[in-house]
Amino acid sequence: MKTKTTTGSKRVPEQPAIDPRVLEAAQMTVFEPKPEKTFACRVCETAGATEQSDRLCWVCLRLKISAWKDTEQPMMFTE
Repeated sequence: MKTKTTTGSKRVPEQPAIDPRVLEAAQMTVFEPKPEKTFACRVCETAGATEQSDRLCWVCLRLKISAWKDTEQPMMFTE
């Protein structure tokens, strides 16, 4: 089976819809890692605490979570 070939059609080069400089600037803004604000820990005063961790470093945060788990367990009383 033969296919028709068009010999007289001119192909227009595709131009990007968005200027490449604008696209690159937008990608840099979106994908650029944003620095987190760090604070001193409220308990041990080491640097590295964040606003999300209630201004506690990771060690003090783990100790706090561990303490919560210990208090939630029912205590067994013996008579």
